[in-house]
Amino acid sequence: MKINTNVLHNFPKDKYLAYIRSLPNFREEKFQSYATIILTLIAICLFGLFAIAPTLGTISQLKKTLSDDKFLADSLQTKITNMSQLQDQYNTLSSQLPILYAAIPKTSSTSVLSGKIRTLAANSRLTVLQLNISGVEVASSKKSVSVLTPIGIVGTFQGNQDDFETFTKKLVGIDRMITLDGVSTSRIKTQEGIIYQLNIRATAYYRP
Repeated sequence: MKINTNVLHNFPKDKYLAYIRSLPNFREEKFQSYATIILTLIAICLFGLFAIAPTLGTISQLKKTLSDDKFLADSLQTKITNMSQLQDQYNTLSSQLPILYAAIPKTSSTSVLSGKIRTLAANSRLTVLQLNISGVEVASSKKSVSVLTPIGIVGTFQGNQDDFETFTKKLVGIDRMITLDGVSTSRIKTQEGIIYQLNIRATAYYRP
């Protein structure tokens, strides 16, 4: 179809301009639509961020609290396990504590110790010629409880040589802890005959 250009040239200018103005501005409408969508998305993102931020902070705080609580629970469980093991060990040793307290008492108890040695000598058919126990009990000692206080024991006994060995073995086997520091025997002539003497030096202990 051939367009008659003369018609366009003869078309009045004022009508042409009025016709152009009456057409819709597609560029402005498209730009406004895009701008509206973009601004809407930005607004949604901002409002969403402000709405989620407190929740994210709460979640972070809860995670930290949960981590702290887990550490505390693990520490308590370890402590409970250790206390349970200590209780088991104490129950195992509790039956031996009276023996330990008797072996190393909290006081010197020299009179009790002297009585035990004299009784042991009599049962071993020995005669006590001399028995000295030197130990001074400290009323209010400031020493560490782990320090043992020694008590010196010096004794002379008379009897049969075979009974000397029996006596010394029983002496270190009594409930009180005693260490023999020196043992010697002597042979003495008398008018009645030959007598034998046992000389001992020993140490007992207590823990004030």
